[in-house]
Amino acid sequence: MLIAADLFDYDADRREYTQEISLLASKEAIPHGVPHGFTLTNCPESGMCRTFVHKRTDWSGEDVAGWRFQELPGPNRGPVSLKVLIIND
Repeated sequence: MLIAADLFDYDADRREYTQEISLLASKEAIPHGVPHGFTLTNCPESGMCRTFVHKRTDWSGEDVAGWRFQELPGPNRGPVSLKVLIIND
């Protein structure tokens, strides 16, 4: 699954992309729920694609608060890996 990086907010200090699932769903970036993995295209830091895999789910009591993804090793990976947080709003 390919998702455009510009749909996410990027925090350079934390090296983390974040976005609410409702916005991603409304843009049809994630049409069928949270994926197990995906590739962000046109990442501003590298100008390339970066691939991520589900790392863990955050909980607030019995409710899912969000999903965290970690970058997979690969040829486009920079010196420090990036993170993605999709917030369950």
